[in-house]
Amino acid sequence: MKHILFWVSLLTAMLVLNCSVAAQLIQIVTVTNKTGASLSTVYISPANADKWSTNLATKDKLLNEEKFEFKQAVDSRNCLFDIKFKGDDGQDYYMKNLNLCTSAKVTLMIIPEKTDKTDKTDKMEDAKDRR
Repeated sequence: MKHILFWVSLLTAMLVLNCSVAAQLIQIVTVTNKTGASLSTVYISPANADKWSTNLATKDKLLNEEKFEFKQAVDSRNCLFDIKFKGDDGQDYYMKNLNLCTSAKVTLMIIPEKTDKTDKTDKMEDAKDRR
């Protein structure tokens, strides 16, 4: 009976260890700059985390249409990541909740923020005043 309990315990431990190792893998992520501008920095972080990685960009400036790769540990239970990048205008841009378990390709783009109706109206009136 003791031998059976030993083997059951050993098999259970091996199964648990095997599952936890299989749950995490190293993903090679390809990043493409499609912002229309040069970028000075690119950072990654698990979604909603408080800290960013070190700068992932491999050069001083990542030109428009350029690509680079980096390795990222991905856990099948925590697939979502945020990316922060700085344009040559000095402004930070964000892409949130990117699923690196389903895709290892990231295309950096600048998507204009939505504004409410009053902001659009004010901008249109400002443009008319400039004429």
